[in-house]
Formats: sequence, C-alpha cells, structure tokens
Amino acid sequence: MERIYSLKVIKRPEAYGLELFEETTKRRVERIWGNSMMSIMDHILEAIKKSGYAPSSLTKRRRKPFNLKEEEAVRIGLLFKAVKPLRKYTRIDKISSAVKRMEREEVYYWFSKCTSRTDSQRNCKAFRIMEAEE
Repeated sequence: MERIYSLKVIKRPEAYGLELFEETTKRRVERIWGNSMMSIMDHILEAIKKSGYAPSSLTKRRRKPFNLKEEEAVRIGLLFKAVKPLRKYTRIDKISSAVKRMEREEVYYWFSKCTSRTDSQRNCKAFRIMEAEE
C-alpha cells in the first residue's frame, strides 16, 4: 500500500517554510525553512513537478497542500531530515547530490532509518557522516 504525503506551506515571520506530512499516519515528517530549504529548492520543485503540479505554484501565499507521490516525498523527506541542522553549504551540496544519485531502495532505507521512532537522530547523523563527512 502506498503512503500518502502532503507538502504544506507554513507561515514564518521572516518568510515561509515547508512541512512534509504523512497523511496515512497523521504524522509530521519534518519542517524546513531558511537557507537549508533554499539550498535544496531544486529537489523540492522537482518533487512538486513529478507529482503533477507546476513548480511556479509553490509560493508563500499557497494554502492548499501539494499531494506528493510517495517516492518523491520520501526523497525530500530524507533531505529535510539530513540538511535541516547543517549550516555549511558544501555539506548540504554533498548530501543533496548523494540523494539525487541514490536508487529508490537506498532512499527508502535511509528515510526509514531517519524517521524511526527510536534512534532517528543517531541514524540521520550516520547518514550525514557517510555522505558529507560531517
């Protein structure tokens, strides 16, 4: 059974952010904003496009969530989890490139590790170390 994910625009005082939400379990995967979000915007726009939306429909005024295809949501969910705490653009770029190159199964594996109820922080750190030599 394919899980249902939505990407919602959230209001922030200085700009806007994004929230990936798993509708199947009624659980937020991750929120992201600021430089971390802007650094992976190409992935976000690609996920929106592959899910049947125009990339230009992502604006800070958007109220309706984007319903994403599962694989696209898992890819950007992994990115959200991995890059959110980072500040160095070289590390963000390395992780971004690694996720782009990954096969579907590898993305699902790391996503499941980084979103597990136990050890998710440790697993995400391991992923960042492996891909960006954090």
